[in-house]
Amino acid sequence: MEAKSKKPFSPKGGKKLTQKGKDSIGAKLGGKPGGKKPFKPYNNTERKGRPWKGGDGDKKQQKFAFSKAGNGPQKRKLPHFKGKNEEDGGEGPVAKRTKKGEFKPKSKELSKEDLKKNRQQRKKDLKNNRQQAERKDMKNCDSDLKKKLMKELHDLIRGKIKQMAFAHDSVRVLQCFIQFGSHEQRQETFEELKDDVIGLCKSQYGRHVVKKLLMYGNKELVAAVMQTFKGHVKSMLRHAAASSIIEYAYNDKAVLAQRLMLTEELYGNTFTICKDMALRRKELLEVLSPPLLEYLHDNAATMVTDKATSVTVSDILASACGDLQPAMTAVAQLANQELLPGGISGQLHMAEHPAGHLVLKWLIEQDMTLAEAGKEERFGRILVDTVGTDNLKSWIKVNRGAMVLCSLLNSCDKSVAAEVKTALESIKSELSSMSNNKGAEILLENLNK
Repeated sequence: MEAKSKKPFSPKGGKKLTQKGKDSIGAKLGGKPGGKKPFKPYNNTERKGRPWKGGDGDKKQQKFAFSKAGNGPQKRKLPHFKGKNEEDGGEGPVAKRTKKGEFKPKSKELSKEDLKKNRQQRKKDLKNNRQQAERKDMKNCDSDLKKKLMKELHDLIRGKIKQMAFAHDSVRVLQCFIQFGSHEQRQETFEELKDDVIGLCKSQYGRHVVKKLLMYGNKELVAAVMQTFKGHVKSMLRHAAASSIIEYAYNDKAVLAQRLMLTEELYGNTFTICKDMALRRKELLEVLSPPLLEYLHDNAATMVTDKATSVTVSDILASACGDLQPAMTAVAQLANQELLPGGISGQLHMAEHPAGHLVLKWLIEQDMTLAEAGKEERFGRILVDTVGTDNLKSWIKVNRGAMVLCSLLNSCDKSVAAEVKTALESIKSELSSMSNNKGAEILLENLNK
């Protein structure tokens, strides 16, 4: 079977097919071959004159030019906004740059002479102070001369100690004065610096003054210096200079109570939210003392003869605030009767009672504590005035009564001891005949002193 030949394709109507488009050199396909496009120079004036392109009157956004010399785009120039004065047509005020030394020229001129005088006076004082300190270090300086030099140096620095403590050149003189001065001079130095101790501890040069006070001060001065640290320990431990002072005070100078005081801030906020222990105790005693003294006055017989509550009698009278005489008189009134060995109807005399005679001894010996606390009441005097010397003589019949009389002979009130001794001198022969009474023997030894 023979293959039929394909007929060539021809468009309808006999029209020739022409290719549309352009070749690589810009000539139309199927047309005349085009030549090179003639060069036409670029004219800016023609572009500006074209109405369809953006010119001077056009407000379209323009692109920013790039410079060939730079690596990237240049900074955009911000549009200039006219100020209020420029809009009005006037020129605005121009800020004048102040020159160095133009601030407060009058005050400097006025105080220039005063500053010069002060500098000269400080130099003169520092020179005198250094001379005094250097003379102290001489080999032929004996103790008398050293005291004289320290006294002269004290007169020179009095009133200027705070200023010297913070200065790098005069602080060494102050350290020398603290080291070789007397306790009174150190105490006076501390009194002048006590409000600035924390600042001195944080100072590069002043901390040495505080360390010298701790190093050469007596117990009272060391305790006073440490008391100024209270409430500032946490901040001082975080400071490079002050932490060394806390370390020296804690390790080398502080006793147990002072160490507890220094570390109490490190255990929480108890120190900041609670009152001081001494203040809390004082306030509590002021509230509790009146009802306690009233209860002791009304129930003295029950409390004195009971072994459990007899211990609290001396504690109440030792710590209570206010008038102690009514309660003391109520206790002494229980012993205001003649002592009969074995008691009356089975009821023992207070001086013979196992708990009662201890209460009498404790209260007599407690007069020393009351005197140190500044209280005027003395149980020994109240007991002698209430019971009387005649009834006191009958106490020698029992061992416990004789021991109470020994406490009266050793009372801190000399008038009480003398009065009791005079009353017992008349029965010394009776005491000598009591061979089976150990308390009478001890009482006789106290009478013979």
